Amino acid sequence: MAAKLDPKVVILQYGGNTVPYIKDSLGVMNYSRYLTGHISWLRKRMPEAVFLFIGPGDMSTLVNGNYTTYPLLPYLDQQLKERCLANDVAYWSMFEAMGGENSMQYWVEQELASTDYTHFSPKGSRIISELFFNALYLDLSR
Repeated sequence: MAAKLDPKVVILQYGGNTVPYIKDSLGVMNYSRYLTGHISWLRKRMPEAVFLFIGPGDMSTLVNGNYTTYPLLPYLDQQLKERCLANDVAYWSMFEAMGGENSMQYWVEQELASTDYTHFSPKGSRIISELFFNALYLDLSR
C-alpha cells in the first residue's frame, strides 16, 4: 500500500501516551530504540520519503501539591531527537515549542490546555499546530 501511495513526506508523532509510564532512563532508552525500529520498518517500505518526527509536548504530574513536568520528559525529548537525527529523520520538539520544562502550567492558565495538564484545548491545538506549520514552512523556505 505504501508503494502505491508513494508519499513524499511521512510525519510521525509518538510519546505522549507513554510518558506517564516511563519510570527510569532505561525505559527512555528502550522506548527510543522501539521507535527507531518502527521508523526503520516504515523507511524500508517508503525509501524515497522524507521522515519527520514530532516529539511529545510538555505534560505535568502532581508532585507535593504542585504540577511539574514529568521528570523524564526532557530526557526523552533529547533522546528522541538524537535518535531521529542519527537516522536521518527530521525532529520537531513540541516540548520546546511549548516553552520547555513546566510550560504546561502556562498553557493551562491561558486555557490553551485542559486541567489534566496533558491535552490541548481547541484553542491550544490551533496554536501548537500553527507553531508546527510555521517551523516547517520556515525550514522548507531555506
